[in-house]
Amino acid sequence: LQFRLRQGNVVHLHRGQPRAVWLGPFRYESALGAGHRTELAQQCPDQVDGMHAQIHHRAAAAPRAMVVLGATSSVARAAALELAAQGYDLVLAARNMEETELIATDARIRTERNVHALRFDAVDFDGHEAFVARCVELAGDALYGVVLCVGHMEDQAEAQQRFVAARRTIDINYTGAVSILERFASVFEGRGEGVIAALSSVAGDRGRQSN
Repeated sequence: LQFRLRQGNVVHLHRGQPRAVWLGPFRYESALGAGHRTELAQQCPDQVDGMHAQIHHRAAAAPRAMVVLGATSSVARAAALELAAQGYDLVLAARNMEETELIATDARIRTERNVHALRFDAVDFDGHEAFVARCVELAGDALYGVVLCVGHMEDQAEAQQRFVAARRTIDINYTGAVSILERFASVFEGRGEGVIAALSSVAGDRGRQSN
């Protein structure tokens, strides 16, 4: 996968290049199918307006697999279906295992790809190493990339008045992302190729009035 920014740059992960690419503050051109764009526009218009991702498929002789973290969100579901439609096997992961299993089953039926479901908690830092090992076990040499769609936002007043609420937001949106993506980066670096994409709030681009 390559992610093409509106400015025309292409970023992807190879040996000797940055181990992780944080794409949150940028706007993207959209390559999601029209149906997925419509669904996203209806369910999360702010994300669609502020983030347009153009995904260029790089054909491979052997099947490749992508991990989608935070797989129960609308943007993650659309990304997963698009990746599967392009020929990628999937490992879908989120906290709600029951819902993740349903999404995985739906993607498996729709696309006829190998789709696995795992439980993932961004703040379970001690469990991240084992989680990545399990992804490697499921996908093997086909594991090619990870898309982080995890996100959390507390009530503004609550976060300002109670540090525990603000810390939870920080731990999920930043600390957890660094923890899990660094572990995936080590796997890809050892193989000499791989893709890491992290989606963030559109507030990184235009900010919120309350801020």
